[in-house]
Amino acid sequence: GLYFFQCGSVTDQGAIGLLGGLKEARGLNTFILDLGECCEVSTDAVSAVAALVPEWPDLLELELYFSRCSAIEDIALQLLGAALERGGRRREPVTDGTGLGVTQARPGQGQGLHKLKLDFSWCPALCDDGVVPLVLGLSGMQRLAALVLDFSKCRRCGDRTWRAIGSSLPTSNLELLELSFQSTSVSDQGLLALSRTLQGARLLTQLVCDLDRCKGVGDTGLVALAEALPVGRLEQLAIAVGRCASAGDTAFSGLARCLTGADLTHLTIAAGGCDMLTDSTLLSIGNMVYQYRHLSACRLDFSHCSLLTSAGVEQVAVGLQSARELVEVAIELRGCPKLGEAAVDSLLEVVAELRCLESITLCFAKTKVPEGLQMIDTIRKLRQLTTRQEPESWIGLLFDSSPRPRRLTGRLRNLQPSPREDDEFRVVSFLATGDALETWLARHGLLSASDAFRAAGITRKNLHLLRGDHHRLDRLAAAARLRFTQCVALWHALEEEAGAVRAVSTPRPGAAVMARADSQDSTAVPKTDSYC
Repeated sequence: GLYFFQCGSVTDQGAIGLLGGLKEARGLNTFILDLGECCEVSTDAVSAVAALVPEWPDLLELELYFSRCSAIEDIALQLLGAALERGGRRREPVTDGTGLGVTQARPGQGQGLHKLKLDFSWCPALCDDGVVPLVLGLSGMQRLAALVLDFSKCRRCGDRTWRAIGSSLPTSNLELLELSFQSTSVSDQGLLALSRTLQGARLLTQLVCDLDRCKGVGDTGLVALAEALPVGRLEQLAIAVGRCASAGDTAFSGLARCLTGADLTHLTIAAGGCDMLTDSTLLSIGNMVYQYRHLSACRLDFSHCSLLTSAGVEQVAVGLQSARELVEVAIELRGCPKLGEAAVDSLLEVVAELRCLESITLCFAKTKVPEGLQMIDTIRKLRQLTTRQEPESWIGLLFDSSPRPRRLTGRLRNLQPSPREDDEFRVVSFLATGDALETWLARHGLLSASDAFRAAGITRKNLHLLRGDHHRLDRLAAAARLRFTQCVALWHALEEEAGAVRAVSTPRPGAAVMARADSQDSTAVPKTDSYC
């Protein structure tokens, strides 16, 4: 594999020179080239790869990544498609002559590609004129088992490409198919063409279809796709139709009906922003999940679907009750104004009973602290907890609302950082160690100033005593409740209040009045704004 991702200095000349040295590697069976986000790479580099492919008779796996290479044009894909077609003809299997239908490769030739992955996402110059010849070049690859095509954000690609996929896709040995065409011109007509071909993919076990923001995709195409799926073999299914305005309840009720009797292990449904969806869709999803007893990963995104209510979420919760082997669950329901807190609690109660969970992602609307949040404490195998709650983070609320913070942190000792919650996860990991916890929290400003000062009885009069006194800081941190919702930088706040400290120690006009006021109430608690 050659990996040059985000290497902005790589040019066509350098790539061509590097590839030239591989021409004699005739025994090569796997080739991976990653030139993603190399802005200087253009059509010439892809053409160089196309010239090499027929020279590798034993090639089994080919992966090419040219994401965000905006200078690549259609002619490059046309050349690559012709090269794939020539390679397929040279390695075309023939009958062994026994009359039993057994095939073998031609003498001196390899078996043909088993895996092909092409990523040309975010290449704005590409359109159907280039992608169609590329796809037509796949027709001779009868041994192809895994195909991944990513043309997301290539806005001029559409139904012509999908009709070409439908007419040339080799399905006899296909086990994995992943098509990512976000924000393209694909419509129901393209899905209908693909569905007719998928009816022959009897070995298909994994299907990923990413049509996010494809405005022409609706119920008709999605139902046709669902009817073509091989129920008996399918194990992993991912459908993304976010922001597809024409996708409604009919699509998902049809999906649930067609997958009756399947035994999925991974299910991903992303339909965020589909305003036509109602609780009927969540009922269909709940029924699907309920019958998959070996489901290990369930990811559902129905964020910003304004018609969803608590009743639909409760149906999903009922479905999850039977998924006892779930290892990962992700539920996103942000921007659903009709979602009530009771539904969130019922869902969390079910999640807390799934003892095999290792990863949880919870993204709900802006609600109060859910009563069921503390139940996550009981999941012993939990390794990753991610929230995207605004303005409050549920990880912080988890500690805030728990009456047994020490026991809670013991349960979460194995949590690993999540990119979106890195700062808070560092705190969670530290809580599990218990080493110099209070000093660490104070130095990193992870205390609520108002609660901390109230608990320790700190006023303006004795604020200066905290500076440089780690023992007092330890006692202060030990007395205060752990809060992340405000995340006040206490240590930096003390630095910024240096002027106020000097003002306390240096008499000035009116200082006597302040002193008398403080003496009248030595336990007065300063407002948070005074220190933040």
